[in-house]
Amino acid sequence: MRMIPANIQQKFRKARQFLLSQDFAQALPRYQKLSQLCPGDAVIWFEYGNAAAGLHNRDLADRAWHKAIELASRNAELIIQIGHQYQALREPDKARSCFARAAVADPRAINPRISLAVLSEQNHLLEPARAAVEECLAIDPRDDQARRKSQPTILSRISALR
Repeated sequence: MRMIPANIQQKFRKARQFLLSQDFAQALPRYQKLSQLCPGDAVIWFEYGNAAAGLHNRDLADRAWHKAIELASRNAELIIQIGHQYQALREPDKARSCFARAAVADPRAINPRISLAVLSEQNHLLEPARAAVEECLAIDPRDDQARRKSQPTILSRISALR
C-alpha cells in the first residue's frame, strides 16, 4: 500500500473487507473516516464512492469519485474503473466522460478506448464505437480486443446503416 501509517492501513484493510463483502453500511463510515485521515489518497476516495453507490447514495458516490479523479488525473486505470462504476449505475454520459479522460491521461492505452467502444455500442452510438475501435487499431493493429471489435459486430452494422 502507499506510504500510510500502519494503523491507518489496518483501518483501510477493514473497510475494504466490508466493501468486498458488500456490507456497504459497515464500509461507508469507515471510508468516510479514512477520507478525513488521508484526504489526498485517490484509492480511498474511489472506494468511498463505491461504498456510497452500494447504499444508493449517488450524490456522495459522485463527489467521492470526482475527488478521486481530481487526485489521480493521470491514473488512467483508476479513471476507467470509475467509468465502469458509472456504467453499472446506468449513467452512460458520466461513464463516457471517464473513458475519454482516461484516454487523455494515457494516450497509448487501449483499455479506455475499448471501454468507450463497448459503451457506445451498448447505447447504439455506432459511429463513436467505430471511431474508438479505429483509434485502438491505430495504436496497436495487433491488439486482440480491437481486432475482435472491428469484426462484423460493429463495422457491419455501421455499413448496413449507410
